[in-house]
Amino acid sequence: MVMCLCFLSASAQEGTTYTLRTLTFEDADYVSDSANYLGYRNWSSLIDNPQYGGTLLYGENHGDPSQSYTSVNYRWYDRDNTFLYSELPLNWNTTMYWGGGHAISNYWNGKLSEGDYMHQLSVYVPNNQSSGTNGHGHGGSDNFCVHYGYHDNSGYSAENLPSFKFGDGIARTVDHMYVNLTTYLVNCLNNGNNLTDSLGPNDYLKIVASGYLDGNLVDDIDFFLANNGNISVTDWTKFNLSDFGDVNEIFFNIVGSNDNGYGLSQPAYFAYDDVAVRFPIESRSIVANAVKPRKEETEGVKSFKIKPEYDGKNKVAYATATGDVPEGVTVAFETPNKTGNSLRVGTSNFVTISGMPVTCTITGVSANISANMRGGAGRITAKDGDSQFAFLAFHGKTMDAEHGIVNDYGIEVDDQVNYVPFTFPNGNHQVSGNDIVFFAENVDIVEKPEFNTTVRVREYTVYYTDSNTSGITEIKPEAGNTVIYNLQGIRVDNPVKGGVYIINGKKVVY
Repeated sequence: MVMCLCFLSASAQEGTTYTLRTLTFEDADYVSDSANYLGYRNWSSLIDNPQYGGTLLYGENHGDPSQSYTSVNYRWYDRDNTFLYSELPLNWNTTMYWGGGHAISNYWNGKLSEGDYMHQLSVYVPNNQSSGTNGHGHGGSDNFCVHYGYHDNSGYSAENLPSFKFGDGIARTVDHMYVNLTTYLVNCLNNGNNLTDSLGPNDYLKIVASGYLDGNLVDDIDFFLANNGNISVTDWTKFNLSDFGDVNEIFFNIVGSNDNGYGLSQPAYFAYDDVAVRFPIESRSIVANAVKPRKEETEGVKSFKIKPEYDGKNKVAYATATGDVPEGVTVAFETPNKTGNSLRVGTSNFVTISGMPVTCTITGVSANISANMRGGAGRITAKDGDSQFAFLAFHGKTMDAEHGIVNDYGIEVDDQVNYVPFTFPNGNHQVSGNDIVFFAENVDIVEKPEFNTTVRVREYTVYYTDSNTSGITEIKPEAGNTVIYNLQGIRVDNPVKGGVYIINGKKVVY
């Protein structure tokens, strides 16, 4: 039981594993001996009052545009825990929250009548005509964080986006965080205001997270707040960020279809909480054995997994194989992208299996794939040498004729975990001895360019049988001078008819 729990909470990379540390923004979880920039050892001191125009976020002039601008030093640092750090970005020659940032909050509000900028730090609580503080963070916690800020090509948006980064300079993997909507945003999405229309039938709004390593973009990950005219998030919802791998900093943008002539017109807010970060630890042998199980002599179908990897520090692509990997088999990975699993528009990558024994028959292949719910389409072709023997085609869940898809293409997937089997047109495939290649592509199948977004191939699983190691496969003829062993490896001089023995390295019935 302990082994299973450790393995499930650990990484599947052989030789290392990890533990998760979580930034909760709760005072009880403020672990550092160092005070924040205000001199307090808690998070609640960073909650501004009032929500708009407070001194912490807007300075001594409270954001009054008739007064001279005063930059503020608002920032937070989860020192000695996740080491995540955030500060207000510099925009329009000042640092104030009206230029974007991440502000700690405990405000909540269920009244859309108060869904305006004066209540900008309130997380929305549906079916509740009250407002207040505490108790409505993720899991019923008190505190959370509110993002404000966006950038587009209108010329009217901020230049620098809000972000969080690792304050100690060490690159790490942010596993996930939880996201929710603010009352101000929900009101505008539903009802509009004097700056924006409400959502139309084809409108969308999404978070675009951009991971950076050593100043270079690793990848973008989308998270839809609204899609096809409907709000997608109604409660705290998990946003998976682990596909970035190790990064130094993650920037957040709000992108949407509502435009009032001056760029994005919907309020560029969202709330987030419980940001989980991976911290590698040395693996114990029991976990290492769980990651790569021993090969067993059974009559059933065997399998092994292949995970594409990318080492951003050294800019090296590689693959790892775990499970019942046949003796002598190696795997490799090639990609033009700076991540192990993402395929940007018009790009492709290769996973190559070398040394697969000709005694093996591939009975199935599956892949853990995903596509942005509003767009993206992929194709994976499995080849043995020059011969194609299996394929998989997929597209984003909401792509259809109305939204630009050209034809009925593959299966629908979303941006969650999808383990999808390949199609085998000619049944099981007998291995030929050539390299087996999984060629994955991000394909253009739509008329609208905005639907061509990143797709992901996180993992492959290969299912096979091996005639040399498939268990008890033959009846022993006359033994002659052949040496016979029992299943414990002890030599047997007088085998019993009907018994199971090892003869010439194989299990046989005598």
